[in-house]
Order: sequence, then structure tokens, then C-alpha cells
Amino acid sequence: MIVIGDVHGQFDMLMRLLDKLPQVDDLCFVGDLIDRGPKSKEVIEFVRKNCHKVVLGNHENFVLENDGMWCHPANGGLDTIKSFGGYDEFLKTDVTEWIRSLPLTIQCGKYLITHSFAYDGINTPKYDLLWNRLFGIGSIEDTDIINIFGHTPVKSAQKIHKKHWNIDTGAAYSNRLSAIDLDDEKIYFVESDGV
Repeated sequence: MIVIGDVHGQFDMLMRLLDKLPQVDDLCFVGDLIDRGPKSKEVIEFVRKNCHKVVLGNHENFVLENDGMWCHPANGGLDTIKSFGGYDEFLKTDVTEWIRSLPLTIQCGKYLITHSFAYDGINTPKYDLLWNRLFGIGSIEDTDIINIFGHTPVKSAQKIHKKHWNIDTGAAYSNRLSAIDLDDEKIYFVESDGV
């Protein structure tokens, strides 16, 4: 399985990243497919069409908390609505129901995929699985679990506490979009400018 960091509507970057990856059918996303970038609709359609796995991100959770409405323009929600052709067009879709079906965690062997830092593995509270940015709190070092997560942009993918990988490399902020291959923990990325 290959796990991809926060895409945030950067569909073109996602397509370039996929060109660099080994040919695998099993892709998983750490959430935050939407907001901040111009092509959230295209990202969602690609993920759904190909039945890729996704964990719930805090940006998808905004939709659920607000009955299908994005009320966080500062967090890029207007970009998502524009990508659907307006709010009325969005309401004609079943995207909210699809988002409601997304799990908080996905386990793949020894790997636990979450949106945010899971300091206590699957026992991490829901709020923290969506929002935690405190990498120093807790640790799952006493288990075989390795947590792959996003949510907090870093310059390049990094391993934390030997048992956690942060792969949100700021695609929404003109940095990179990154992925990790769980077979060998190799990192793949593309820069926002096409390098």
C-alpha cells in the first residue's frame, strides 16, 4: 500500500505524484482531500472512482459538522464549493454521505493510517485523530504499530519518535505532495512547481 499526504484540492500535483509511484492498485489517503486548492471535486471523483481508501480529515469533518455546508472560508472551503460549480451544485451530489462513510483509522499490517498524530494508536480520541498537532504527547513506542499521518505541514516527510511518519508536506501551501510506500517506507514527492 502507498499512503498519500494531504492533497487539499491539488489534483494536478496528485496526478504528477502518481506518475512517480510504483504501479500499485492499493492507495490510501490521510484525509484533507478538499479545501485550499482549486480542484477538490476532481480529487474526490478520482478517489471514489478508483475505490481508494481514505481516512476522515478535519476538512472533510467540517462538512459533517455543518450539515453539508462549508462555513470555514478561511480554511479554503470556498475553493471547494467553486470546484463543484457553486453550493447548489454541491447539494445535488452525494459527497456528504460519502464523507460520512469515511473511517477515522485504517490499519494495514503494522501501519495505522490516521489524519493527525495518533499518540495512543487506535485509542487516540476522535478529536485528536482530526486535530492533534502536539507530536511530543504520548507515544506508541511500546507496540509494533507505526502511525502514518498528515494534518500538520512540514517541509519534507519526517519520522517522529521512530513510530510515526508525518507525510503532510504542504501541497496547499505551494510546497510538496508526498507519499510513503509501506513496503519499504520509501518517500515519493513532487514539488508544486512541477520539479
